[in-house]
Amino acid sequence: MPSKCIFCNERIMKNATICFACQAKGPYMDEYPEAAEYACKGIKSTGKPCQKWAKKGKPYCTYHKSQFKEESK
Repeated sequence: MPSKCIFCNERIMKNATICFACQAKGPYMDEYPEAAEYACKGIKSTGKPCQKWAKKGKPYCTYHKSQFKEESK
């Protein structure tokens, strides 16, 4: 049974949660404002929020997982 993207309902691979088109647009896309809930909570070295998707079930992307470790201490 094919899976559907949680935002646009397009068919996706069985282990994915979003389609490639939504993933490429990033978590701050205009069509689906609820996607921001899945954004990385990390802060870039410039002081701006990260524009990448968080890892599934985690608050941070791969690049900002060290920020998560610092917060949990």
